[in-house]
Amino acid sequence: LPARLVDSLLRLLSNRIAWVLLLLLIPAMLPLAAPGYFFKAHDGSHSVSYLVEFDQAIRDGLIWPIWGPDYAVGFGYPVWLVYAPLAYFVAEIFHLLGFGLTVAVKLTWAFGFLLGAAGMYRLGRRWWGPAAGLIAALAYTYAPYHLVQIYVRGALAEFLALAWFPWVLLAFVQLWDDPRPRRAAWAALALGALMLTHSQAPVMYVP
Repeated sequence: LPARLVDSLLRLLSNRIAWVLLLLLIPAMLPLAAPGYFFKAHDGSHSVSYLVEFDQAIRDGLIWPIWGPDYAVGFGYPVWLVYAPLAYFVAEIFHLLGFGLTVAVKLTWAFGFLLGAAGMYRLGRRWWGPAAGLIAALAYTYAPYHLVQIYVRGALAEFLALAWFPWVLLAFVQLWDDPRPRRAAWAALALGALMLTHSQAPVMYVP
């Protein structure tokens, strides 16, 4: 497995289109490099305050946090009983690696940009070739609704759900073309990741 991962990484690094795509994504992600955080976005403060509560629960020994201990005037509230937690698992990984809370959230936004663009590139390449994949990835990244999700709404979980959309579709397209257990497992994992990222997105997307 390590040899296969190294081989995949080397192939990615030697792919000129991947580097072109990464360079063209920089303008979309550049505001994340600015000092501070965009708390005036609709849910901007939630993106950080949820991570504060999530991190506290993790440090208290909960592997899968449900309870936000400081909400409801200190009585607590079962936030992640109804709010899908995967985006905050990603942010928590960055935070545990030593990044501050706001930087960890910003890195999660950047991860969402890269994940979504890579998935759309793979999907477009499968159907129409590398050039079309590049155009599809850029169109998906710079779609107004996509950018509104981050810089106007500040909706972290929904933004990350958008990143899973092309991967879910790609996984099921591959399963349809070649139905094998391994492809079924990948499709299930992709759909499961979407369901664990945003509670309402699968209701709209799956049909």
